[in-house]
Amino acid sequence: MINYKLVIDGEKISLNVAFSFISIYIGVILLISAGAILALQQLTESTVNKERFELLKKLGVSEKDMKKSIFIQVFILFAIPLALDLANTIFLSKSIFVVSPEITQIGIVKNLLSTIAIVIIVYGIYFFSSYFESLNIINEKKII
Repeated sequence: MINYKLVIDGEKISLNVAFSFISIYIGVILLISAGAILALQQLTESTVNKERFELLKKLGVSEKDMKKSIFIQVFILFAIPLALDLANTIFLSKSIFVVSPEITQIGIVKNLLSTIAIVIIVYGIYFFSSYFESLNIINEKKII
């Protein structure tokens, strides 16, 4: 006699592993591409705006205010897609749990939180690297 509960639990675990692997793999690939595109866009804008920042230096704007301006510019560029992504994730997870409450039994909530943590870490790395590289471009510092 087959113990059906053990078979069902095994199927839940295998479904969880397969779903987690595929979704995290695709999500990380898309996240890396989106972060790279945003970082390249910010660095291109910094190169284009270099003369404007030089003009601001000549007008007497402090280095601290220029750093703050660059930080806000990079923050807005990265915060808007991140906020939209988090809102989309929350909306979809609520919709999925209403449609199929059995999904909560296979551990998707835990995977969702770990995926959000990965997104924030990767975006944070891209954010800070874009910010510091923009500062280097504006200040004409070259890192070899």
